[in-house]
Amino acid sequence: MKKLLMLALCALLFVPSTYAKSLRDKKEQGLKLDGHAGISLSTVSRSLDSKNEMANFIVGPKLGLGASYAFIKKLSVKAELNYVQRGFADDHNTWLHSESGRTTTRIHNIEVPVMLSWRNQVNDNVSMHFGGGAFFAYGFKGNTVTNFKDGLEKDKLNYDTFEIGKLSHNNCGLALDFSLMYQKTFVGIRYNLGLSNMSDNSKLDLKMKSHAIDFCIGYRFK
Repeated sequence: MKKLLMLALCALLFVPSTYAKSLRDKKEQGLKLDGHAGISLSTVSRSLDSKNEMANFIVGPKLGLGASYAFIKKLSVKAELNYVQRGFADDHNTWLHSESGRTTTRIHNIEVPVMLSWRNQVNDNVSMHFGGGAFFAYGFKGNTVTNFKDGLEKDKLNYDTFEIGKLSHNNCGLALDFSLMYQKTFVGIRYNLGLSNMSDNSKLDLKMKSHAIDFCIGYRFK
């Protein structure tokens, strides 16, 4: 008799839990839209004549919209349309001045990541999302600024990156993503590894690859 009562109790606990989980999975399916904003830490790695170096990181803003579609329970495909500012910085001595300076390159990008995402439901309110895929970016504007150590306005150089810097407008690579969602609000971190050569200088065998770590907060509208 006790065994029957225990089995009945387990069934009473299991059935509502299973039903709630089924409802939650069903609710997560379909098209979901979100908005997000944050910052991007970005730099480039360079390879020239078997010498490799990494430039300094810079910080830039990120703003975008996302759309995801869950086609089977926990697996979904996600695409975004982002504006993000990326680039890199170099500390150096320049032959134009006897002083040291810093050259900062900032590239304004329209970026489209496309990823597969796996959802792990922690409880009714919290879920973790693991994603991976590719990104495609187009740099529509860029500027390179050199500030010299004395900080005087006359000792500042500012020019168009794509006209003089000989960088490619196009960039693509791999993206790895993790986000933590509470109800409809989420925080996320993403690593972008550029695979295409950003250098467009035909005179040099220079290879430049982008690296970026993005932090964002967002809200899912649906």
